[in-house]
Amino acid sequence: MAMQQLKMGPGHYAPTMLTRPSAPAKLGVRHAYRRRARGVPCQAAQSTVSEPKPSPATPATQTEQMLREMDARQQTSQAGGAGGSTTWEALLRADSVWSQLRNKQEGAAAGPPPSFVQESSQPLSSQQQQQGEGVAVHDVVVCGGTLGIFVATALARRGWRVAVVERGPLKGRAQEWNVSRKEVLELVEAGLLEEREVDEVIAKEFNPVRVGFYSGVGPDGKPQSKDVWTRDVLNCGVRPDLLIARMRSKLEALGGKVYELAALQGVQVAPNGCTLSLKSMDKGSETSMRVHSRLVIDCMGHASPIVQQIRWGKKPDGICIVVGTLGSGFQQNTTADVIYTNSHSQPDNAKANKLQFFWEAFPAGSGPTDRTTYMFAYLDAEPWRPSMLDIFEEYWPRMAEYQGVMLEDIDFKRALFGFFPTYRDSPLQPRFDRVLQIGDASGIQSPLSFGGFGAMTRHMRRLDKAIHEALAADALDKGSLGLIHAYNPSLSSAWMMQKAMSLRPGQSTPPDLINRMLGGNFSAMEEMGDPVMKPFLQDVMQFGPLVSTISKQMVNDPAFVPPLLAHVGPGPLADWLVHVLGLGAYTLGNFIATPLKTSSELKGLVVALMAAGSSSPLTAALSSRSGSSSSNGNSALDLSALLGSLSSSAAAGAALPASTEGIQRRSSQGEEKLTPRQLYTLNRILEALEYGSGSDYKL
Repeated sequence: MAMQQLKMGPGHYAPTMLTRPSAPAKLGVRHAYRRRARGVPCQAAQSTVSEPKPSPATPATQTEQMLREMDARQQTSQAGGAGGSTTWEALLRADSVWSQLRNKQEGAAAGPPPSFVQESSQPLSSQQQQQGEGVAVHDVVVCGGTLGIFVATALARRGWRVAVVERGPLKGRAQEWNVSRKEVLELVEAGLLEEREVDEVIAKEFNPVRVGFYSGVGPDGKPQSKDVWTRDVLNCGVRPDLLIARMRSKLEALGGKVYELAALQGVQVAPNGCTLSLKSMDKGSETSMRVHSRLVIDCMGHASPIVQQIRWGKKPDGICIVVGTLGSGFQQNTTADVIYTNSHSQPDNAKANKLQFFWEAFPAGSGPTDRTTYMFAYLDAEPWRPSMLDIFEEYWPRMAEYQGVMLEDIDFKRALFGFFPTYRDSPLQPRFDRVLQIGDASGIQSPLSFGGFGAMTRHMRRLDKAIHEALAADALDKGSLGLIHAYNPSLSSAWMMQKAMSLRPGQSTPPDLINRMLGGNFSAMEEMGDPVMKPFLQDVMQFGPLVSTISKQMVNDPAFVPPLLAHVGPGPLADWLVHVLGLGAYTLGNFIATPLKTSSELKGLVVALMAAGSSSPLTAALSSRSGSSSSNGNSALDLSALLGSLSSSAAAGAALPASTEGIQRRSSQGEEKLTPRQLYTLNRILEALEYGSGSDYKL
C-alpha cells in the first residue's frame, strides 16, 4: 500500500493513502465514490463539531454513502440490544442521543427528575394481585430481553413465575458476539446450556490473538509495534440469534412468559409488589395492560429510563465510543486483534483531537474472508467532543491502513456503532424497593470494555443465586438488594486504566504516552505469563497481577513514571490507591472466608456466634445492609471488622471454651439453622469478597 505524509500543522503529520489508478467504469458509482473518499486526507484543522443532519439526496459524507449501500442490501431485520440497529437512520438517532448526553445539564440545572418509577405507601390489594383480563401476575419481570432472557431462564429453572418484557422483537442480532469459550461455558455451569449446545452456538473459533501498540516508524519507513500473542481470549464468535432463540424456547417450556413489542411505560412500587404499565403493539394493534410482580429486574442497558431517573443530572465519568463494520474480502483472516494501535494520539488540531484510537478485529463466521473490525476510543462527555459521524469519517481510511486493504476490495455488509457510558459509582445501588438493575444498567461492566454479553456471563451464577435467595427470603427492599451490588474494588481499580487511556483538554501529553504505557504493561505481563495477562485481557483486576505488573514496568522503564503521573494527576492517583488497597483487603478477606463457602458447619457456627451476642463484629456485619460509604459512593462492608470476624470464625471451632457447648451444638447442626435472610446476607458478603477481589476468575 502506497503511503505519503500530509502536513497537519506545526510538527504534526498524519498518514493518508494514495488511491489506485482509475478502475474500469464497470465498478460503478459505489466504488468510484470510495476511491474519491479515500483520497481525501484527514482534516487539517480543528473545526466546530457538526451534528448529523437529515441527509440530502446526494450523500454528504462517505459514512452516509457506505451505510445507505449496506442498508439497501440488508437481508436481516434489525434487532434489539447493542449493535442490533445498523442503519444510517439508526446512526443519526444514536448520534442525537450522544449529542444530548454531551450537552446534558448537571445538578440542579437539570431540573426535576422524571417519575418513571413511582413509589406508593398503599399496598396492592389481593384483588389487584390476581390474574385476570388485561392483568398478569408474576414473581419476577425482567425488562430488556436481549440479555435479560438469560437471568429470566435461570430463575424459571428454579420454579419462579418469570416474564420478560422487550420493546422490540425478542431476537438476537445477526452479527456475532466475540467472547472466550470459557465465558460460554459459564452458561453450562448455570444450567442454561448443555455442553453439546456450546459448539452449536459458536459460529467461529480462532487462534492466536494479538495485542500490539504502535512504537513509531522503523528505519525501513514502515510502522512498528510491540506485539504480544496469546490464545483463547475473545476467540469465539457466538451467534446471538441462535443463542437467544434457544433461551426463549427454554424459558417458555418452563412456563415463562414473553411480552415482546411491548414498551414499558412506567413502574409503580407498593410495599407488597410492583405494577408495570405496558403498551403492546403486537399484531399491529396498540393495547395497554398491567403486569404485577414481586420484583422488577432492569436489564435495559445504560439507556434504561429507570437508570436515567436514578442518574438524573449526572454525566458519565467516562465514555467508550466505538464504530466498525463487518466486511467480506479479507484474505488474511485467521487471527484476531484484542487491542491494537497503529498510530499515536491525535494532535490538538485534528478534527477528532485528544483521542487515542484503538482497534479490535475478529474473523467472522459468515464466510472465510469475513471480518469484523472495530475502532474505539476512551473519552469524556464534554460538549466539544466529536460526533459519532465525525469518528466514523475517520474510520474508513484508518481501517484500510490498519487492515492493509483497499476499500474497494471489501464488500461491507453491516455497520456497527455505539457508545458505552461508565460511572465511578458503580455498580449502581438500587434506588427503589423491589427494583434491581443488572448487566450494563447496573454498571457492572468494566470501564475498559463494551459491556454486554461477556459481563453478563461472568456474573450469571452469582445473579441467579442472589436473586433466588432474595425472593425466597423476601429480601426485596433496596437495602437488601443493594448487597447484590456491593462495593467492588476490582471494578473500581480499573478506572485508573480508563483514565490513563484517555486524553483531556489543557494537557500537554506526549503523543506516544498511551502507547508507551500499554506497551510496557503488556511486555511486563508477557514475561509473567498467562496468570497475569489473561485476567486483565478479560477485564478482571486482581491484586497480585496488578501490583506485579506495575512494579515490573517501573523497573523496566523508570523514566516513564513521572510523565504518567503528571498525565493521571494526584487526585485520581490517590483515589486509585484507595481502591488498590481495597482490592488487597478483599483478596485477603476472600482467602480467609473460603472455608465458609464449603462448610455447612462453619455457616452454622456463624449462627451460633450471632446467637451468642449481638455485639460481635460478624453479627454487626451480617446485620448491616448498606454498611459504610466507600469512596466511590457505593455501599461497602466494614472491612476491618469483617476480616477480623471471619478470621475468628474460621478458627473458632477449636478455640471455643467448654462453657460454650451450646454454641458448638448449634453450629454442628449446619447452615439449615440460618434464617433465609441470614443466609442471603452471609452469601452476599462471601460473593462480594470473591468477585470484588477478582478471585472468581479462573484460567
